[in-house]
Amino acid sequence: MWRIIKLQLRILLFSIFGFFTLPFLPVNLDFDPIAYNVSLPEFKGALAPNKLLDSGKIMFQQILHGPESLAVKDGLIYTGTRLGDVYAIDPVRETLTKVANTGSECGGFHDEEKCGRVLGLRFAKNGDLYGIDAFKGLLKIDIKTGKVETLVKAESYVGSSRLRFGDDLDIDDDGIIYYSQGSRRWGLHQIIYIVMEYDTTGRILTYDTKTKKSGVLIDGIAFPNGVQLTADKKALLYSELNAKRINRYELQGPSKGKVSVFADRLPGGPDNLRLSPRGTYWVAYDTARSASTPYVADLIAPYPLIAKATMRFCWLSGQALKYVYQYFDHPTIRDFIADLEHGKILLSFAPKRGIITELDQNGKILRSMHSSHLSMFSEVLEFENHFYIGSFINPYLLRIGSPKN
Repeated sequence: MWRIIKLQLRILLFSIFGFFTLPFLPVNLDFDPIAYNVSLPEFKGALAPNKLLDSGKIMFQQILHGPESLAVKDGLIYTGTRLGDVYAIDPVRETLTKVANTGSECGGFHDEEKCGRVLGLRFAKNGDLYGIDAFKGLLKIDIKTGKVETLVKAESYVGSSRLRFGDDLDIDDDGIIYYSQGSRRWGLHQIIYIVMEYDTTGRILTYDTKTKKSGVLIDGIAFPNGVQLTADKKALLYSELNAKRINRYELQGPSKGKVSVFADRLPGGPDNLRLSPRGTYWVAYDTARSASTPYVADLIAPYPLIAKATMRFCWLSGQALKYVYQYFDHPTIRDFIADLEHGKILLSFAPKRGIITELDQNGKILRSMHSSHLSMFSEVLEFENHFYIGSFINPYLLRIGSPKN
């Protein structure tokens, strides 16, 4: 028995030693995290825990894979999924109709760059649908014919850098599209690298539908996700997932070009933000976190060597498995290897606590809705006395009835 215990202790010690030497080994992975601190709120007041989202209905399970964004036209809800498909949802009949695909034939989630991945979706004032595909670029989608027109191609230059990982968008009445780029270093499939590195190379870009030109509005952002014009169209709000805050960029007036913090110390990484019928803002979050219940990534944020060791371990393990299984062309195996190599496997360790919040026009949290077992929310649509909650990764759409205030 003692020999077995000593053997286990040796294995454990060697494993720990091996893990903590990873940051210092020569590895062909350009990942260089920085130390930072996370400031989280307490779950009290408007953030007091509840189970309002637990009563929601899970719609289209294992059919809608990652319905990230939700846009409404003529009573139908349009959304994009992980395999590049765009669907029209009839919320009354609870039916799905495929209207377009932004990618090409592919082998599965490990093949995302071929599949296409529609993230943000918005209808313009004239009824045209615009979308941002993380691998294809800024697109115009004809919901009648399924034709997809590329306006700004992914990997083309916008300013001095290439467009990589387009995320969300909004459109003003003059046809100016404001869209976010999550990172200049990493793509969507490396989203965990952006978070663990505390990457600050994200940008807010513009595209003029009249002149067909694209430019840079803001640079140096810590993972910008959602973008939303304010109710009066005088400013642009954008979320910074890594910084757990939402910023405001002035588009008009004497303060034009000024950036200020709209809301900070948010209870998780903010994703998309959308206007409610009341002129307030709904914000969706990856996971619900508080000062008392942080996520493991928040705890290791001040220690970049741990982050570096973790991501190197994932990358090296993925490379090893890729070599071992190079002759096994099985989609499930390839999906797993891709998730391991890109660090997405770490999402399975995220707390299963979800939250959405409603903010007033000054960024104050008015109310929150929690779930004790659902998380990874990306967008909230308040429509016809219901809330439809999308997710960039969950294989379903969540719907709940509108609770009484």
